[in-house]
Amino acid sequence: MTRPTVIATYTGKLFPVFDPDVALIDPIDIAHALSQQCRYTGHTKFHYAVATHACIAHDLCLMEGGTDEEARECLHHDDEEAYLLDLPAPLKKHPGFADQFIELAARLEEAIAIRFGLATPLSPIVKEIDIKMRADEKRQLFPHGTFDCLEEGEIGKQTEGYDFEIPEWTCKQAEYEYLARLERHGDLVVSPNFWAEALVNGRY
Repeated sequence: MTRPTVIATYTGKLFPVFDPDVALIDPIDIAHALSQQCRYTGHTKFHYAVATHACIAHDLCLMEGGTDEEARECLHHDDEEAYLLDLPAPLKKHPGFADQFIELAARLEEAIAIRFGLATPLSPIVKEIDIKMRADEKRQLFPHGTFDCLEEGEIGKQTEGYDFEIPEWTCKQAEYEYLARLERHGDLVVSPNFWAEALVNGRY
C-alpha cells in the first residue's frame, strides 16, 4: 500500500507535507485551520484557537512598540501548525520521539517564510512575546493551577504577563480576525466582494 504524502486543505488543495510547495501555501487555508485548532491540546477552560493566540501576539507587538514587520511575524509565527498541527510539549521534547516532526516543521517554516517574505529566523521579539503571553494564558485558561508544574526553563519562570483578557472568540471569529490582519499587511489579496459575500453566506 502506498503511504499518503499529501493532505487535503480547506480550499481543495493537495499539500505535500514532506516536500512543502510554496505555491500551494494559501493564507485562507492557514486562517481556517488555525481557527479550528485549540492550543494546549484542547485542555483549556474554553476554546483558545491558535489563530486567536496569533492575533493577540500581533496586537501586543504593536502595543509594545514593535514594528509592523515584527507584528506580521507574530501573526505568522505558528503558521506551520495549519499543516502539521502541534505536538504536546512532553512528546515534542522527548528524546528521539519527535525528531522527524521537528525536521518537517522547520522545513515548512522555511517554505512559509519564502511564501510571505518573512525573516528567518524570526525577530527575537516574537519569542519574547510568545513566552510572556504564557503567564496570562496560564491564569485564564488553567485556573486550577496544574499548568505551572508542566513548564520548565524560561517559560516556567515567566510570572509577569501583559494582563490582557483573552477573547472567547468562536472559530469563525478567530478566522475573520486572522484574515483581517493578514489583509492589513498585504498577505491576503482578495476580490472587492470577498468580505461582503463571506458575511452574507454566514462564513464569518
